[in-house]
Amino acid sequence: MGRETEEKLTSIQMDLVVQSESIGTIKAEMGKIRLDVVNNSGMLVTHVATLDMEDRSRRCNVRITGLAE
Repeated sequence: MGRETEEKLTSIQMDLVVQSESIGTIKAEMGKIRLDVVNNSGMLVTHVATLDMEDRSRRCNVRITGLAE
């Protein structure tokens, strides 16, 4: 009975080690994803500002010709 319990505990400990390693890998991947999201958010703000400036510069470029004053 003692040997079976010891084998089961050893198996559980090995499973815990594997799970801990998996969790560590997942945490590292999440850190990378968070960094990518922050970088993409910064780029989005830059692009929105650029597009807004382009839209503003186009608004005043309308000429109406051929109408009497």
